[in-house]
Amino acid sequence: MKIRVLAPGPLLAVFLPLAGGAGIHAPGDRLYIAHALGGLPGGNGSSFPYAVSAHSAVTGSAGGTAFSVEAFLWTPGDGMRHLGDLGGHPFGQGRAINELGHVVGWSVSPSGNEAFLWSPESGMIGLGDLPGGAFASRANGINDFDQVVGQGAIDTSVNPPRGPMEAFLWTAETGMVGLGDLPGGQYISTAIDINNAGQVVGVSSSAEAYFGEAFIWDAANGMRRLGALPNGTTPGNPAGINELGQVVVGSFVDWLGQPSLWDPETGYTPLGTLPGPWPAAGALALNDVGQVVGIAYRDIGTPPFPFEPFVWDADRGMQALNELMAAGTPPQYARLENAMGVNNAGQIVCDAWYPQEAVLLDPFTLGDLNCDGVVDENDLPLLRLAIRDLAAYEQAYPDCPGRWSADVNQDAELTRADLLALQAFLSRERVVDQDAAAAGCLGDLDHDGAVSVHDLATLLAHFGEDGAGPIAGDLNGDGLVDLTDLRRLLENFGAPCQRS
Repeated sequence: MKIRVLAPGPLLAVFLPLAGGAGIHAPGDRLYIAHALGGLPGGNGSSFPYAVSAHSAVTGSAGGTAFSVEAFLWTPGDGMRHLGDLGGHPFGQGRAINELGHVVGWSVSPSGNEAFLWSPESGMIGLGDLPGGAFASRANGINDFDQVVGQGAIDTSVNPPRGPMEAFLWTAETGMVGLGDLPGGQYISTAIDINNAGQVVGVSSSAEAYFGEAFIWDAANGMRRLGALPNGTTPGNPAGINELGQVVVGSFVDWLGQPSLWDPETGYTPLGTLPGPWPAAGALALNDVGQVVGIAYRDIGTPPFPFEPFVWDADRGMQALNELMAAGTPPQYARLENAMGVNNAGQIVCDAWYPQEAVLLDPFTLGDLNCDGVVDENDLPLLRLAIRDLAAYEQAYPDCPGRWSADVNQDAELTRADLLALQAFLSRERVVDQDAAAAGCLGDLDHDGAVSVHDLATLLAHFGEDGAGPIAGDLNGDGLVDLTDLRRLLENFGAPCQRS
């Protein structure tokens, strides 16, 4: 019996093409399920995400009515809603979201572009601007105490001249306060992110870098340089700071280089790039467990998609997200474009093209059917259940990605081939059972308690293979599935067995 893998639950799981086709992934690999977030009611259907919270809430901008682009909030329960505006033209963006579900960004007010803070209780409120200059402010980050950071316009007519924008910190008690700039700068600074310790990161002009370098700020020490990279150059735009005080630098505006992860104890760790003739990448977000997402310039010679979203961690290095999509339904998109945000559960928000639409990626471990984080013998009986009765398996494990982790061979079907693939994987670390012959189990390849026609079919399917392993039929452990193994299986054919 074949079970076609379909999208789960009320969310429409839209799957992107798996580069290279099925078979390039193995049990234990981290893959992703893609959920399309749609557009605003009455809008044109387009959407672009900027951030995702621990509760899977997403904010960004989406096409509204009358050619407007409006800030949105998407949640798994309520879908996408617009956040309103500040009384001006209905244009805006949601740029960041905290664990309370509060959103910051910018919208158009009667005075001009203005930073906002939105909450379910108060709706959208304007945060004002810094004194002087054209009225123009934007919020970029928020922590769980509703402390907001961004940039505001300042007076450019003073002597000595000052730049057009300054980083700010806003709180309900103090309002908007400018953070200044680095020594030797021209008051051109912007704050990007803030953590719960009140540490702020951003970019500022300085004596060493007129066009800007990364800074870190706190109330006790003020604004200071993050420090030079190992090659002696100044780090460019930071993408964020996590609760450990780690900062990822090298956003895509610095696309001629590669991003780095800065740790207050160990300094910089280069994140590398994806393979290709243009070794360039930029980070766009990080989480508290050290995962970084962003975009890489993979191959200028393969239009129209030279850009590739990536995910990075210390164990796996940099991986192309388009190559980590689970096999499943026919693709509705050409590919993923930008990896914009990541939460502590490893969920990633991207935009897909074409059409442009926000997408939420859910991670899962291929072959981990009980969701314990390990692919082992305990997953085998659950895989048998999923193949035999998918509904019963999903009812028993409702919080697991079920059908997706069960499709071990990534052919978009649940069949006995998935069981064989998982058994072959587990056999790599399993020695030949020396007691199997004595127990009458030699030849019970699928461990179902009998030497049956299924075991015979498995052996014949791998007949003549070198290095196939005991689960594939190499019963004497000589590295080859041959007539000796077939004879041993037939000696026990039809016999029940008991395993300790």
